[in-house]
Amino acid sequence: MFGTQHILTRMAALVTVGDVCSPILTNFDAETKISDAAGIWETLCSDNTPSDPLSYISMVKRQDKIIGWLDFTDLVADPETKDAVETCMHSISIHSLVTSETPLLEAMKLFNANSPFSFLVIKGNKIVGFLSYLDILSIPFRACLFSMLLSIEQTMLDIVQTAPDLAVEKLNKDKIQRISNGIKKRENSTRKISAAEILENLLFSDVLSIIENCVTTKSCLPSLGAVFTIRHQILNLDDSGKSLIEQTEKTHRRVDQIVKLRNALAHPKDPNCIYRLLPKGDLQGFFKWLTGLENELISYSGKNKLADLSVD
Repeated sequence: MFGTQHILTRMAALVTVGDVCSPILTNFDAETKISDAAGIWETLCSDNTPSDPLSYISMVKRQDKIIGWLDFTDLVADPETKDAVETCMHSISIHSLVTSETPLLEAMKLFNANSPFSFLVIKGNKIVGFLSYLDILSIPFRACLFSMLLSIEQTMLDIVQTAPDLAVEKLNKDKIQRISNGIKKRENSTRKISAAEILENLLFSDVLSIIENCVTTKSCLPSLGAVFTIRHQILNLDDSGKSLIEQTEKTHRRVDQIVKLRNALAHPKDPNCIYRLLPKGDLQGFFKWLTGLENELISYSGKNKLADLSVD
């Protein structure tokens, strides 16, 4: 089984920015009117795939020299304007550039809460495209992320399978019954279903729940234990209006996140779901946490069995 960082490293050696970046739509002269540029942009997109105007950027030139760039939102911000495109373009700086040969893993490090949403891609001394956060979360990235989550899922399953009876005790009785009945129905049998067989039919969320409810094991996985975040803070007055009561609601934000990401990648019904589950500002924190969790799981699985304080 490959660890998260090893999978990322192997992927990064194969996939570069040039493989996933988006193309430039066209070049506009700096004196082109914004309204004219918007019309040209929409016409060009109608003949392209994808046809979404937001999937492209265009360059701005003066006397055949690139002086800036635009995305479609720059052109439609003020539909009544008579200004030229140079008034709404973005300047080019060294901090807005990334080379086409940059490995995907290194390019991922560019994106954080304060970073631009897109970077211009250069090859040699020529701008050949742009890399947006949507490009980072493209098919190669999703394949890598899915492999990482499957690695974590399998490691967790390996751990719970070291103590099948204890693991099954942590499951809801209705779930145990449903799994048992499903196995019996498939086999057309009335035999007793073992704990090990039940564990083979669990969902990722079930395996996570077992480990979380085994105190001894969870105490050895600090990354799993440190996943709580406060969602709401509610202040209430009592009937007399004198006492202030503070209430907080906590949620397994990270645990919920990896379960939803795993399911979204396995069953991609909504192509935009991953962008909501893994926003740009959370990318670095998420991978740091995920890598730490997997390393802890692998270390634990090599030396220990699933354990709980209530079990001798």
